[in-house]
Amino acid sequence: MWKYMRKLDEAQREKREGEAKLEIPPLREEGNTEDEKYEYLDGIWFLVVAGDGAALGQGTLPRRMRRAGRSTYHGECHALNFERPTEGTDQTAQRAELEAALDCIGRAWCPTVYWTDAKLVVDGIVALEHDDNRPGDKHQDIWAKISIA
Repeated sequence: MWKYMRKLDEAQREKREGEAKLEIPPLREEGNTEDEKYEYLDGIWFLVVAGDGAALGQGTLPRRMRRAGRSTYHGECHALNFERPTEGTDQTAQRAELEAALDCIGRAWCPTVYWTDAKLVVDGIVALEHDDNRPGDKHQDIWAKISIA
């Protein structure tokens, strides 16, 4: 566990100091869809993307030692699958779940169904759709980005 935490600390230090090598997502080429899953809803085909966030040590480790990360899944061996550490000092599973949803929204090139196990994300996006209010008091920076996406 400590080995992975050190790797995360090093990656975050490199990012802060501008030494990190940013990964540019690969371009999705037309016809390269064999790994994608689609769902037919109300006469429209939707791409199915799953996302998740998790935190190591939430509730057991001191705040400065917690680490969280997120991932999205477009299909087996798909070029847009990825996992990333959660950004910032608020290393919680809830923030990681929101960042995964934001990553999915930012990469969507067609109508998309996003599968998540996070009630926070589902309830928040439903609230945004109905009355355009940002849900909750926490993570307003991410909710602001989601609301304009």
